[in-house]
Amino acid sequence: MRRSGTACAPPSRSRPASTSPPWPTIRRRTLTSLPEDRMTNPASLSFPIVDLDQHYYEPDDCCTRHLEVKFADRAVHIRTDEKERRSWFAGDRPLTFDRRPLDYVLEPGDLRRLMAERSGGGVTEPRVIASNADPAFRDRDARLEKLDAFGVEACVMFSSFFFENEFLEDAAGCFANLRAYNRWVEEDWGFAYRDRLFAPASLSLLDLGLALEELERVLAAGARLVMLRTGPFAGRSPADPHFDPFWARVEEAGVPVVLHVSLSTYETEISRIWGEPVNSEMGTFSAFQWFTTFMHRPIVDTMASLVFNNLFGRFPGLKVLSIENGSAWLPQLMRDLDHVMHYTQDSTRWLGGKPDALPSEILREHLYVSPFYEPYYEAPMADLIDAIGIDRLIFGSDWPHGEGKVAPVDYLADLEGIGEADAERFLRGNGARLLGLA
Repeated sequence: MRRSGTACAPPSRSRPASTSPPWPTIRRRTLTSLPEDRMTNPASLSFPIVDLDQHYYEPDDCCTRHLEVKFADRAVHIRTDEKERRSWFAGDRPLTFDRRPLDYVLEPGDLRRLMAERSGGGVTEPRVIASNADPAFRDRDARLEKLDAFGVEACVMFSSFFFENEFLEDAAGCFANLRAYNRWVEEDWGFAYRDRLFAPASLSLLDLGLALEELERVLAAGARLVMLRTGPFAGRSPADPHFDPFWARVEEAGVPVVLHVSLSTYETEISRIWGEPVNSEMGTFSAFQWFTTFMHRPIVDTMASLVFNNLFGRFPGLKVLSIENGSAWLPQLMRDLDHVMHYTQDSTRWLGGKPDALPSEILREHLYVSPFYEPYYEAPMADLIDAIGIDRLIFGSDWPHGEGKVAPVDYLADLEGIGEADAERFLRGNGARLLGLA
């Protein structure tokens, strides 16, 4: 990245992945196509899939290609040290949670293989591949060809790294990088490419005015979904009436809001109050930090805040999607929130007004959950159907991330006992309606 002159010059768009993997002892494999014997036949379905959780791998210049010049010194960018090691930086600071570049990644589905082999006492190594080994990881037309091979009609595409938490005290810098990132997404993938690839626009509530400006811009550019992280923003619940202008515009536009797993500020704030190291790399996280700061706790607290602070009472047209946050928490959360509501009926303080229904009823109306992440974070499908209903469950494969499976259709084995009509709603119908395809 250039730091002088009149432009923030990005690396070449054709730059290949680094030839030196960050894990030299790990076996690497070159993936060009999925092995036929490891992939479920999509012809076993009588309908195409709508997959609400796929990912792309970002190039080095995803935040610099379109960054405004005056923010060049706060750019999210790649640096190479004297030993040729590459890392993500935010300005002059390395990213805290995960600074590894996206040069080498797990092979699709490999985490499940690793967990299964290690739980059986075996010693195994991850299968690491170059992030450009399959053109579908980085190119939208190649991804469409991959969807055809998978029997997938359409998918929603998410990022593969986080950076908002690096700017909690710098809303202007945060939004400068978000604007640049959204423009890169629009250029390389499109917000609704051929009505098959849907990329959410990334937003934040660190500054209401800046959030509204970028919301208007991405809506005008064709965004069908917007994405927020979980957790509070600058000391406020996302359901605080302070943010009502944002939610009013989202409701008016009719776009769903996605809460995809990401960093939530818990990594810093919760770690601090428990005496854990703050701003730690994920490789140094304690088991306690993983339990209290990542995935489960932030989504549970965020959903409780949206319900008890009456966001859905003020904006009854909102739809919220929980993607890759697990699902084991959902049935218990619905019971717990109803219990709290019963014994706080006479509370004198309701931040956004008192909800006019039980929390479980509110969630059944406004929340959609993608249940597949990996086994320890998921509730059985039957329990989820009992809790929230089949019409609020949406399919997401996490492809091509290692936490998912080799191909989206490989999840069919997890739907044993689900009737064909319910399977169609889960695998296609619910997602298609959210994306305006039904």
